[in-house]
Amino acid sequence: KERFLINLNRQAVHRGGEYANMTWNFFQWNEEESNIVADKRESKTGRDTSLSFFCSEDFEGCFFHSLGAFLMTNEAEAALPRYDPMGLSEDMVFPEQYNVAPGYSARKMTSIVQKLAGKVEGVTKNMSSTSFRCGAVDDMMLNKLLDTIDAICRGGWDWDGDCRILTYMTKQVR
Repeated sequence: KERFLINLNRQAVHRGGEYANMTWNFFQWNEEESNIVADKRESKTGRDTSLSFFCSEDFEGCFFHSLGAFLMTNEAEAALPRYDPMGLSEDMVFPEQYNVAPGYSARKMTSIVQKLAGKVEGVTKNMSSTSFRCGAVDDMMLNKLLDTIDAICRGGWDWDGDCRILTYMTKQVR
C-alpha cells in the first residue's frame, strides 16, 4: 500500500493529502492510449483535473505494478468497492482516511517518506509529503520531452502558479 501511495502521489504531483478522498470511480481504463486516467478535484483550488498514468519500465516506480501489488494484498480488501450501511462512500480507495482531522493524510504520507530514509537513495529524514510534488516537478523539468507548461498543468497550478513552480525548480541544487 505504501508503494502505491508513493507512486500515486509522485506521478500525480499531488499535495500531501490529496489522495485521501480518492474513490475507485476516479480511475478509468483508456483503451485507445492503454493507460489509466484519473479524474480528481484539486483540494486546494477546487478545480477538476484529469491525470494519465502509464506503465513504466522502472519496476519500483511503475504505477501499474504498484496498483496491482496493492490490490493483491490483504490491505486492499478493505478498499475494494462495497456497500456501506454507515453512509461512507462505498468505493474509497483509502477508507481509513475517511473523515480524518485536517492535515492527517499529509502527515501520514510524510511518515511513509521518512521511513524510507537511509533505505532508498536520496531520501532523507527531513523530507515530507511535499517532496513528491517538488521532486516530481523537478524530474519533469529535467525531461527534454516536457516543457514548463506540462509541469504546471500536471501540478494543477493556475497561471499564477508558474511563480511557485519556478520556486520549486530553483530549490533543487544542480
